[in-house]
Amino acid sequence: METRFLTYETCSEEKTRKILLCKGIPFFIAAIIVFVIGIIRILSGFGITVLITFVISALFCGLGLQPLLLWPEDNKRAYVDSILFRRFLVEKKKEGYTYTKNDIEKLRFAYDPLFKEKIIKSIHETEDAEYEKNVAKAEKKVNSLINMYDQTLKDLSQARWENLGSGLESNRTEGKFRLNGQEYVYSSIYGARLNQFMGSRTETKTNEVTEVDNTTKKHVSIGGAVVGGLVAGPIGAVAGGVALAKMKNKGNVRTNTYVTSTEVPTCNHLGVEVNINGFISEIVLIAKPIDQSNPKYANALNEAQHIISNLQYLSTLPVPENYIDVEEEPELISLSERIDQAQIEMAIIKKNVPTYEIPERYILRDVD
Repeated sequence: METRFLTYETCSEEKTRKILLCKGIPFFIAAIIVFVIGIIRILSGFGITVLITFVISALFCGLGLQPLLLWPEDNKRAYVDSILFRRFLVEKKKEGYTYTKNDIEKLRFAYDPLFKEKIIKSIHETEDAEYEKNVAKAEKKVNSLINMYDQTLKDLSQARWENLGSGLESNRTEGKFRLNGQEYVYSSIYGARLNQFMGSRTETKTNEVTEVDNTTKKHVSIGGAVVGGLVAGPIGAVAGGVALAKMKNKGNVRTNTYVTSTEVPTCNHLGVEVNINGFISEIVLIAKPIDQSNPKYANALNEAQHIISNLQYLSTLPVPENYIDVEEEPELISLSERIDQAQIEMAIIKKNVPTYEIPERYILRDVD
């Protein structure tokens, strides 16, 4: 097949301009529709939104003119060459040329820049996706082994330490102890003693007592005396009056307040002072006043005595001259070797970047 056809360089400027303007036809149609809507709104009396409608119409016009006015030269060339070659194929079919689908793909890959760009992009995306997948898998393997190494190192290191009380840990493998997070060797312990400050607090109680002063008076009932006189005469009148006398209480109420104070023994501070190479470091167990009757005080006192006993014992232990570092444990050595191997494999995978080979079906050899 004769492959001489118009290109961007050989095509007239007027024809090139028309092709680029045709690219913006959908936007021009949209601009016309919006413009007509604006005219209708003016005729209908909707003056407020007309300006917005015309602005939108102008925006669509600008998008339609973009290929001609704003596209870079390379983009214009690729688009025009693609359109011209597709028109060329249409003309050849009209002349009686017949092509298979595979022939058309080869021809378009050779002469249609946009089609070629699309195919290459697809090839790159496939190859890149596979490459990135392999790299991500290799990186995940390395990171997983590193995390496993770090966790194992932490576990093996912590396994050497024994908790002997608040702020005190011992590592017999290395002949070390930790005091308040700082590490020392056993031989640096010169002594330990209890350090506490006692005190007291005043507990005040207020009681209120209500007291009443009573005064009693008798009032002879006249009615009772008359009844008594009728029954027993004069003597009966006296007797009746006494028998029916009324009692009345008249009292004064007063409230007395009594205040009592009690001294409650407290512990204001309790800790263990440790002499380390001549310097004092303290494990604080109680930092603020607490009643000595509080169980927490008794527990803290027992804890302090326990710590002092352990420190005295640790000071008698020898410091090992030779011991295996945690990093030299067989489990960690094995993990380290696996990490090195995984990193080598990852480097090889990263180095093996895609070559982007063009599939055979796109390679143009002889098309009749």
